[in-house]
Amino acid sequence: MNNLSKYLGFAIKSNSVIIGQDAIKKAKQRILLIIVCASATKNLMDLAIRYATAKKSKLIIVEDLSNISHIDNCKIMALTNENLKNAILQQNNEYKIYEE
Repeated sequence: MNNLSKYLGFAIKSNSVIIGQDAIKKAKQRILLIIVCASATKNLMDLAIRYATAKKSKLIIVEDLSNISHIDNCKIMALTNENLKNAILQQNNEYKIYEE
């Protein structure tokens, strides 16, 4: 199990994660980090970029998000916890950060 998987597990247990594009769109909490699967469709990837820009949050792209998060068919999720966001961003060898 890699560190990213552990941090996502902490986020899920602490209810600091929003899963799915509709939930992210409707979220009232401050979104700090958006995580999208590399196998996501082009439309979902474009949507993730728009969400990240609109919500002024970071966007990272990971391989096989559903395996890392242990949630079937998970293609996009968002974190609302600052400490977990910082811990995940320090694991820079496990994902690709989206830069415009």
